[in-house]
Amino acid sequence: RALKARLCADAANMDAAFNYCSSISNMLLQGDYLVETLDIKPIPLPEGRGSRGALSLRYFMDLCVSVRKFMAGDIFGVLREQAKVQDGLQPCDMLSLQLWLPFVRESYRILGYRDIAPQYKVWSMYHCKKVAEKVQSMLDIIQKSQGKLASMGMLNKVRQELENRTSASQGPTESQSNAESLACASQWIMQHATRLAVPEGCKKVARRVHEVCPTYGGLPGFYAPVWEVMGPDGVALAVDFAAAKEESKDRSSSLQYNDLCIWDPEESGPIKKRLVIGQVMQNRKKEPSAVVLESRLFNMRIKHLKDAVLSRSNEESYPDEKFSLRTWSGGLLDEDIVVGAAKKGSSSALDKAVRSPFLAKFATIEAFMSDLSGKELAKMSLEVGLPVYCYPQGSRLALDTTQEGQVVNDPFVFTTQLNHETGLYGTTAEVDFDPCPSNHVFPLQFRYSEGQNIILKQDAPEQGWVDAEVKTLPTKESNFK
Repeated sequence: RALKARLCADAANMDAAFNYCSSISNMLLQGDYLVETLDIKPIPLPEGRGSRGALSLRYFMDLCVSVRKFMAGDIFGVLREQAKVQDGLQPCDMLSLQLWLPFVRESYRILGYRDIAPQYKVWSMYHCKKVAEKVQSMLDIIQKSQGKLASMGMLNKVRQELENRTSASQGPTESQSNAESLACASQWIMQHATRLAVPEGCKKVARRVHEVCPTYGGLPGFYAPVWEVMGPDGVALAVDFAAAKEESKDRSSSLQYNDLCIWDPEESGPIKKRLVIGQVMQNRKKEPSAVVLESRLFNMRIKHLKDAVLSRSNEESYPDEKFSLRTWSGGLLDEDIVVGAAKKGSSSALDKAVRSPFLAKFATIEAFMSDLSGKELAKMSLEVGLPVYCYPQGSRLALDTTQEGQVVNDPFVFTTQLNHETGLYGTTAEVDFDPCPSNHVFPLQFRYSEGQNIILKQDAPEQGWVDAEVKTLPTKESNFK
């Protein structure tokens, strides 16, 4: 009581702060296994008089939630690699004791520091006592279960957690990485806009295909249609498109399948990372006979664009004469979508558009065929068309409002529905917009989940910053706010 009186004029503030400290320690020290310990949740502020005393602690706790989340991602990433090796995972890898021992080492040292405030030392004593109890409890369990840890189900539990995290994290991680990459690339694209102009027909085709693409439909990007896949001998292979590899594998048991890959253009380290973009079907002579791609589109990253712009010649090249846009689209496109793009006198724009401007090849992307172990078996390549900006509904764009003829005055808009007839996107500014390399960039996107705690700056400067919670997610009706 004397300590509280010295530290704060209102003891209720200190009561709330100390109670919140104990709640934080209990949350940070929960569970005996990493799966449980790393899965912490935000703690609501105490109610009643003096609750404001815990505001700064709540900010600290929200940071801890984020740190534990990233920590879990790193740890389970390492464990996932270890699980691929025989006997790579051991029971000790699962124990939270790995965290408790450093906690004990660091917590008790705070008590001897002279530049630490008394209230921090009070919390440190409580925390140190709790950690010591957890360590002693875990050591007792290990001593009683010597030789039996492997049979206690911990390994199965963490393997299941690894599988769950792998399937649950793929989408958001890919989306975040793709958005960050596009935000950087769009600046370069605007600087070289004159060399990246595309005909209207190409925009209609790419955006219509992107809208229904199971692989890239929900991801913004600068996408180029994949017109052809060239085999090791430089001859175009038969190309099919399927989102699921297993569906194509059942077509013929006499065929052998290997991965069609590219090297990750974003990876700059000494260890290269391969990205699987499809499957190569081989005949009994182990010669590539056909390719099954996961998408009709290829996501052009800044490395691909730089290589293409620097190496592109003035002489246009086109797909093989056997190429049919109708076959390539798989029924996704109708005749009207390429009106004006076909050769004069052709009977069908979809079947005879071999020399149309929007079918011109833009770049050759180096690829390779590899087995399941990642060993490169043969070099291959993709022949891609002119790249086009494609956006899902709700993408935030930063427009260049200084351009002559720009009908949108607001520098920031969100995309809505795609107009199939014009190939333009509706926007929250209530005008259709054609996202070209010269008229906008893709800014970094900020996305929050429902119930997430954030700190935001209020409209009036004198009001400063305030704690807030995300109540509803953005929708078209709310102008994506």
